This record gives sequence, C-alpha cells and structure tokens, in this order.
Amino acid sequence: MKRTAFTLIELLVVIAIIAILAAILFPVFAQAKTSAKKTQSVSNLKQTATGFMIYMADYDDLMPSAYSRRNGTQQGLWVGYGGAYPTGWCNNGFYRDDEDFFHWSNSTEPYRKNPQITEFAGVPTEGRASFTTQRVGGPQPNKISMGMNGLLHTYSGTAIGDVSIVPLLWPAHGSANHTGIAYSSPYLACFSTTLGCRFSPGAGPQGQTTGLMSGAMWYTDNGGDYTYWIYAKGYPIVRTDSSVRNIRVGSPSRTVGNNNPFGDPFATYDNVGIEWSFYPCFAPGTTSGVQYWCYFRPDRDQY
Repeated sequence: MKRTAFTLIELLVVIAIIAILAAILFPVFAQAKTSAKKTQSVSNLKQTATGFMIYMADYDDLMPSAYSRRNGTQQGLWVGYGGAYPTGWCNNGFYRDDEDFFHWSNSTEPYRKNPQITEFAGVPTEGRASFTTQRVGGPQPNKISMGMNGLLHTYSGTAIGDVSIVPLLWPAHGSANHTGIAYSSPYLACFSTTLGCRFSPGAGPQGQTTGLMSGAMWYTDNGGDYTYWIYAKGYPIVRTDSSVRNIRVGSPSRTVGNNNPFGDPFATYDNVGIEWSFYPCFAPGTTSGVQYWCYFRPDRDQY
C-alpha cells in the first residue's frame, strides 16, 4: 500500500491558516469577554440604583447621606473621606460604627441584601488600607467599585431637574474594587460641624458665596489612582431614575481638555485613562458666585 504524507509546504500552509484564524478570532473572543463583564456591571448598577429608589420611598423622597457623620451627629460630616463598608469590619480609631452607619453604602444595604452587586466585574481589587485592622469576630470587608454622586447628599428626588441625566452612581475611583471602604465623589464643601449641608444652585452647601463647592476624591485610602478606561475606553454609569448608560471618556491629552463638561466627568486624562482635571460651573445663567463640578450638578438640565 502506498503511503501518503504532508509535505513541508502543505504543513506550513496549514499552520499559516491556523495562525490567521487565531489572529481573527482572539480579538473577537476578548471583545465578547469584555462585553460580558460590562453587562454584569450594568446589571449591578441597575440593582443598586433600584435599592436607592426603595430607600427614598421610605424616607420622604430624600437621598441617603453621601458621607459618614462625625461622632454620629446630624451636622458634622466626613465629606472628603470614605466610610467603612460594612459597618463594624474595621477596628481602629479612624472608622467608627456610629459614624459609618449613616454612610450611603450601609444605609441602603438592607434594600440590596447582596453586597456583591456594588462591584464592577473583571476589575482589579485594591487591598484594604494598611492602617486598618480586621475586627476580631466582625464581618468581612465588602468590595465596592461604585461611588455616589456626593452633590446628591440628602437631596430631594423631586428637586432634581432631569432624573434621566443626573448621575447617581459611577466608578468614582476608576477600574478597581476597593476593599472595605466606600466613597462619594465629588464631595460637597461642608466643613462646618454646626451647619446643615445640601446642594444649592446659587450658593454653597453651607451658605458660602464664592469658591469651588465640590471636589474630586483623587486618591483612595490605599493611595491608588486607577484608569477610567474600564471597558474599552469607557464604563457604565447609572442616573437618578435608575437608567444605565455606557459612556466613553477621555481627552486629547493631559493638558488639552475634551470641551465636554456635561458629557464626560473629567476634562483631561493622560494616555492610559487616568483623570487629571474637571470642569466647574457657576449656577445656570450666571458668571460669578460659587461653582460646582458641572457633570454632577442636580440642575445640569438648565444649561
């Protein structure tokens, strides 16, 4: 019987065809995997926002506290910090149960039942801050990617101009699941411990008449600064009506802005998607007074 075999040329042709098919299919598989992760994060955002809606129905249509309260008081707020999530996992002097109990991540938890839905899928995990200590016998720290729009701190849902465009939750610190600490960004300039704190279009949240009244939390407790190119060059964000939308973000360079104050949370990014600046806005129809971060203003529909 005559034997047949592949010649070297035939073998090389087969290998070349396989290589071409792999080059075509691998990016498709990677894109499908990214799409699946994004879909999961969209679902998580939607469910978390639904928890907010139920919370507001129980609290006279008011948003939860975006911040922990100093010594558990009504007025003093830790506006530029995060809150332990869940309450009680951390045993040190910085995070306290009576303060973090009021933080949005904990006050809305009974309406979620599942802390895992506050995570984004497929993003790296940032370890807990080195100065924190796990409480013996306490709960495990939850992981969380989402941050609340801090301008909505205890704000009335009916006072929001257009609930379909005002952001409620977003990946406030980029592509990371943070261990045990939840954040609100931007935060309101509420540093007095005796005055109330609430967004006001033409004035500061505590009666200020000039200056920037909201700020970005640039870094986390563990010092991380992460890209905002989470899924391709963007990520999903949920509005105050619980609708979710994927947005693309970026700028020409770190020094050249995108000229998109109501379409992109930040004005400039570097070449890997890490944020560098944002656009502040005066009240609609004015050119002086106080300013808030444009993208997150509850009255942004008036521009």
